[in-house]
Amino acid sequence: RGERNFAAYCRGYQAVADNLPNDPRIHAQIGIVAFGRQDYDGAIRALSRAVELDPKFTLPYNQLGYAYRFQGKLPEAEKTFRKYAELLPDDPNPHDSYAELLMRMGRFDESVAEYKKALAIDPYFISAYVGIANDQMLAGKGDEARATLKQMLAKSRTDGEKRQAWFWTAETYLHEEKWADALRSIEEEKKIAD
Repeated sequence: RGERNFAAYCRGYQAVADNLPNDPRIHAQIGIVAFGRQDYDGAIRALSRAVELDPKFTLPYNQLGYAYRFQGKLPEAEKTFRKYAELLPDDPNPHDSYAELLMRMGRFDESVAEYKKALAIDPYFISAYVGIANDQMLAGKGDEARATLKQMLAKSRTDGEKRQAWFWTAETYLHEEKWADALRSIEEEKKIAD
């Protein structure tokens, strides 16, 4: 039954797209639905069409970049995320998304620079601290990663954010096979949860 309803839902969107073929919002929505179903080919088709119709319509860029990334089309993903950041220079999310791609590509210093751009816009953009710490950890700089996570802990506004800081601190220790330190970090996380 759910699949039938979803098929009807998709037919409805397609009918709207057939009637409004030059509306980028419809194509963006079709692309977002395809992305959610892990139909990355369909997502790329629809989201690319939305961008083609209105290159300044920012909504499709983030999902389009991720769809390219999940298909291993990293140059296309990079181009898309760069354009997204160019269109929204005062929004931290484009820099965060681009930084995540750079990390995936092993370009850790460039990734850290993009995450820092996100933090310059919003010093409470918590995922950027996590990203920087992961870049540092993957580059073999565990002490720097933990220093970044201490900064995150100082900026944390909620218990959930504080638990994240301790969770990722434990991850840095696990990466270095420092089991006792990892367990101590998990205990700190547990104290907050309790």
